[in-house]
Amino acid sequence: MKRALASILSVAIVVAGIAIAPQDVRAAVPVIEGYQKSDTGGSTETTLTCTAPSGIQAGELLFIFAGSDENGNTDGFSISGWTEIAENGDSSTDARIAAYYKTASGGDGDATLNTTESNETWCVYMRISGVDTADPINAQSEDGGSCSSFTSCTMSRVTTDEDDTLVLVGLSFDGGDGDPFAVSGTGWTKGDDITSGTRSTEASGVFAYASQESAGTGASVTFTPNTTDGAVTIMVALNAGAAAPSDSCTYGGSGDWTIDSADNCVISVFQYVNGDVFLSDTGDGGLYIYETGTLSVGGGDIQSTSTPIYVGAGGIILLGNDG
Repeated sequence: MKRALASILSVAIVVAGIAIAPQDVRAAVPVIEGYQKSDTGGSTETTLTCTAPSGIQAGELLFIFAGSDENGNTDGFSISGWTEIAENGDSSTDARIAAYYKTASGGDGDATLNTTESNETWCVYMRISGVDTADPINAQSEDGGSCSSFTSCTMSRVTTDEDDTLVLVGLSFDGGDGDPFAVSGTGWTKGDDITSGTRSTEASGVFAYASQESAGTGASVTFTPNTTDGAVTIMVALNAGAAAPSDSCTYGGSGDWTIDSADNCVISVFQYVNGDVFLSDTGDGGLYIYETGTLSVGGGDIQSTSTPIYVGAGGIILLGNDG
């Protein structure tokens, strides 16, 4: 998968004698900052308002699991303005689930889930920080028939090809009596149960999550419902975004600026240098222009013999007429 900080550059470019190379700077595993559950209260409906969690910030990833009882293979979900990752359901399990995402603008509100048939329906709406919103989905999988009429259902974790992913899994159960669900598996944390009614003819579900710090495949997850019936699942791994650092180095305000390459110097805002920038070759660090950062050198050069400058997608270096 491409990474946000590397997507703008595919080859090294030379500016003022310095190699400017792409750098893959990641934050930690993405974090679920909050979520809100909604349901039709056990009644059969063709729409459901998925209430937004409070505190949504621009740049976060918004994510929804939606589930329902299933009348057959003709059911379908949709949420206008959201991207559907996957939808899974069939008549043998008598359940349906879907997953959706969008990038938050900061003024985001509730979402309307539409269904092609009238059913008991639920959704859980999450806000997640630290996701690479330019390339959010690392891997996904769906598991249906193996959870038909089960007392416990085990789903293998998806295989990721990047470090620091957040793995989410949602399960939709045929009946409101699946609640409470037990979730087990090394590294897995139960998020919450969701119900639309409590009777066997209604609907319920659960979501869980795990941190996948290293690319590859981690431990499976096992769901044990309160009673025996059918269920379907969707699992999604989310890519970590670039780190969002404050400046770890700041220009003094006048004269030349010498940056010790023994320390990584991260620029994430606008910094203007009225002089030369010297990168001392005393270590294995570098100068990092983060995706929100600009280094403007108005009256001099950027000089180095071997220390690299890493420029993220959106990062800018401006050289004046003398640079």
